Amino acid sequence: MTSSANQWDVVIVGAGLAGGLLARRLAERRPEVRVLLIEASDSFPRTDRNWTWSFHATDLDPAHLAWMRPWASRSWSGYDVKFSGFERGFDGNRGGGSSYFSLTSRDFGARLASLCDVRTGTPVRQVLERSVELVTGEWIQAGCVIDARGEGAVDQDRPRCAYQKFLGLEVELQEDSQLSRPLLMDATVDQGDEFRFFYLLPWGTRSLLIENTRYSLDPALNEIELETEIRDYARARGWTIARVTRREHGSLPIPFEAGNPAPLGSAPRIGTAGDFFHPTTGYSLPAAVRVAWRLAELSHLDPTRVRSALEVLGRQGRATRGFYRFLNRLWLTRLPASTRPWIMREFYRLPSQIIERFYAGASSWRDVPRILAKGLFWRSHVARLES
Repeated sequence: MTSSANQWDVVIVGAGLAGGLLARRLAERRPEVRVLLIEASDSFPRTDRNWTWSFHATDLDPAHLAWMRPWASRSWSGYDVKFSGFERGFDGNRGGGSSYFSLTSRDFGARLASLCDVRTGTPVRQVLERSVELVTGEWIQAGCVIDARGEGAVDQDRPRCAYQKFLGLEVELQEDSQLSRPLLMDATVDQGDEFRFFYLLPWGTRSLLIENTRYSLDPALNEIELETEIRDYARARGWTIARVTRREHGSLPIPFEAGNPAPLGSAPRIGTAGDFFHPTTGYSLPAAVRVAWRLAELSHLDPTRVRSALEVLGRQGRATRGFYRFLNRLWLTRLPASTRPWIMREFYRLPSQIIERFYAGASSWRDVPRILAKGLFWRSHVARLES
């Protein structure tokens, strides 16, 4: 066994959103801490992901929002949703409200590379509390190792869950899209046996991200089928795709139960593999920001203190996340597939403050009966009468 001569205070394994935000916060607030960011891919940011991360202004508290705002690739003062027989727009107010922000991994990686040491092309064999074994047999030692590799890279048996799977094409159109702000959900398309919608982000007048999204019990992604549907959707809207400039895809877990704890002796986990994400929407940026800020406040970064801080963060809002997982089970396993777009449509009829708190993962005990009464239980009763 060979050991790296380099000694680091913190090694973060995984240069995605969670690991990158933590590295950024440490670089800005704790410049004396020697941080190494390890990435298995040969490129940084990863060219095989090219993800877009988004958030609402109300997902973050004012300090966190001020921190993230300059890093957003694009922002808009509102957004829209569209269902059969129902459309609604959400407008920003009081300097925030329904404002919406998106950050591409391309822009994120470019900014992050100037703040911290990044070692690419470095796949790992095992990640322990104070050391990382690379596939080459080399060991990297650190005062603390943090695992930010994501759901698919860690040895963790995820309890039964659904998936939000998607394929996105960033395209240049031959004509103006006529979109001035995001269309977060266009569920007017044929549904089949999965809840389906298109998600649109207008980067410019002719530059557009078109994302084909499905909530499914099957994580398999048929990229050819989803791309064909994207092109058909564009034609139906009168758009001609001149070229595809970027692709992104993924299958995000939509859990029915809490995740399993990390194995004894393994490094503390952040990001999706650490259950720091919204159980229903799959949004992970707000939780990643809170984790980064909390860990950067620790007087000393060692595995025990980091794990303790993450446990405290995990306990906050635990009951609310349990409610979201209950909604996932009810919506995706107990009710007929034909009711799913109806349920989402009724959800978007609720007062905007309830919707904002839901996206922020902060639904109050007063919100719970209103969310259920608006659609889920009422439709469940009707479905039983019809069966």
